Amino acid sequence: MKKLMRSIALILAVVMVLGMTVFAAGSTSTSTGDSTSKKLWDDWKQIKEGLEGDGVSVYPLDGDWLTWAQQYADTRDDLGKVLTVFDMTSENKGFYVTIKYSELVPGKQYALLHYIGENWQDKSKHDNSKWEVILVTYDGSDKLKALITGTSPFGIVEYTGSGSAAVVAPKTGEVIALSAIFALIMMAGAVVCAKKARLQK
Repeated sequence: MKKLMRSIALILAVVMVLGMTVFAAGSTSTSTGDSTSKKLWDDWKQIKEGLEGDGVSVYPLDGDWLTWAQQYADTRDDLGKVLTVFDMTSENKGFYVTIKYSELVPGKQYALLHYIGENWQDKSKHDNSKWEVILVTYDGSDKLKALITGTSPFGIVEYTGSGSAAVVAPKTGEVIALSAIFALIMMAGAVVCAKKARLQK
């Protein structure tokens, strides 16, 4: 009888330990989900407050989009961690936007991920191959700039490649100098073409 009672007590103890383990695991998962949602919500508020763009608006996204964006980034050698995701809309088809985000780190390069799949609001039709990488201008501050040609979900992602998918913004003086050089080149080309046309006549 004593052996039977000991066996029952042992079984009950094992069941309780397993139950507590499962409960704890579930609590961790829920906590992680809650913290991700809170972070995305805080990110959205920060981006919304510092957003610069004509007729541009941003809206929060849930953790699924962060997961999907990271999964896509993981398939490419030139993309790293996805910092955040958000939905961005505009009254214009093509527009420049400045995004202010405190987690940008000087010395690193960044790009924007843009989901271009149709009916993105319907998650059952999600196609995780439908992301594009958008070039950005980043000057080492807490802001990045980009030319956007469409709306829907976006993500800020670390760019780890050696190419120019994310470029450092030239200084104002450099921009003016480059613009002047390009203008002179175009003028010289026009003069040459005009001379050739006269000679042919």
